Amino acid sequence: MTDRQQLVDTANTVFTNKTTQISAYTSTGAGIISALSKIDLVAQIFLCIGLITLSITILSFLMNWRYKYKQDKREQEIHIVKMQLMKEGKWHGQE
Repeated sequence: MTDRQQLVDTANTVFTNKTTQISAYTSTGAGIISALSKIDLVAQIFLCIGLITLSITILSFLMNWRYKYKQDKREQEIHIVKMQLMKEGKWHGQE
């Protein structure tokens, strides 16, 4: 795995986790404000924020799933190469 690909994967993981956390805080805050003030406009805003949050969360989940699949595939390829080298006696366990 190249350093660039590893950097992209790390950035994606951090972004996905941060987005999910911000989404949870935003929807919770809007829910509390809506419940306390009982204003229809706030309820509509909360509904919009909730739908946006849901869509961001779903997209983040799908992105994370895709990158985890690619990471597992790369790790499997590396494992196969290491096993072949071990069988040939060219690799002794060093990274």
